Amino acid sequence: MEKINFVKKVDLLQKTVKDFIGKKLKTNSFLQKYEELYSYLFLENENYTLNHISEDEAGIFDEIHAEINLFEPNINYRKEHPSYIDEEQLRKNIRSILQKVKNHK
Repeated sequence: MEKINFVKKVDLLQKTVKDFIGKKLKTNSFLQKYEELYSYLFLENENYTLNHISEDEAGIFDEIHAEINLFEPNINYRKEHPSYIDEEQLRKNIRSILQKVKNHK
């Protein structure tokens, strides 16, 4: 993977997160874009990615990915499985992750 393409993908992943928490991006679009970029960076090109970003930055993307895995749009399913979260809680949790990182800098 070339460095320029890599930097663009990381920047796009960061912008995707910011657009979602800023409500500029609908949930389905966010989920699709995040999954595509996350898969590209952390599954298909994991060694390259981990050699070019900090452990902390990788951890942030992993935490956000874990929150996405808890998202469930179906309210009835969430009632039966309270560990799953809705769209607003997903935004709130991602904001919290980013705020925690910001406070540590």
